[in-house]
Amino acid sequence: MLVMIFVNDLSGVKGLPWWNYHMPRDINGMTYVDMVLPAFLFILGMAVPLATAQRLKKNPSLWRLWLHIVLRTLGLVTLGLILANADKADSKQMGIKGETWALLALLGAVLFGTCTGVPNVSARRFAF
Repeated sequence: MLVMIFVNDLSGVKGLPWWNYHMPRDINGMTYVDMVLPAFLFILGMAVPLATAQRLKKNPSLWRLWLHIVLRTLGLVTLGLILANADKADSKQMGIKGETWALLALLGAVLFGTCTGVPNVSARRFAF
């Protein structure tokens, strides 16, 4: 993901070597910039079966697995919509700037992602 962010930022920089940009359409070739998304999708495709197997090992219910997938998808789509449209926010109506809104949404997502889940009862027993 860091490479994806890096190559997206490079597109606005002028004067870099040719291999730091996407290959033009009329040329048959690729640069490392053109390979970032396919590599990311390959890694993601390899990780999904592993994550699914681990979740099913923890809780063998298919219903709970699909519920988790749907809730995770809805959360990521919502966060994506908020972050993608933060620059279009009307600060007079919202009372805060769009950048502040985006940072608060990202902070809220991180806090929500780290603070939710089923508590580990055995770990809590040893904490006291």
